[in-house]
Amino acid sequence: MCFPWARRKAKVIHSPSSTSISSKSPANVPKPTLTNSVMSQVQPKKNTVAPFTASHAATLFEEYRDKDTKGDEEDVIGPEGMEKLCQDAELDMAGAKPILLAWTLGAKEMGKFTRGEWTEGTSRWK
Repeated sequence: MCFPWARRKAKVIHSPSSTSISSKSPANVPKPTLTNSVMSQVQPKKNTVAPFTASHAATLFEEYRDKDTKGDEEDVIGPEGMEKLCQDAELDMAGAKPILLAWTLGAKEMGKFTRGEWTEGTSRWK
């Protein structure tokens, strides 16, 4: 049984002085070498995510928190901020991941994170 990819055709070389048939066997074919640019595409990339810091968590909270809170109200990430956070993190709002995020952060209300819940919850991710 011969597979189509295993068939090798002989290459006919015509020269004025002689006529010979030369076939390329695997031993005569040079092995391809990978260049650095190809190797960088083949090798998995190292973790490029910055390590957790409390200041980074605070910056994220400020980015997603409700901007229309009054002076005596507690800072919160409300439904709009939660939706933007899920979009930026590429989480499907209809899936279970936003619920798992709320549970992981210890949210008392669904779709709403207070500053205390956010700070305490993200500090456990170290």
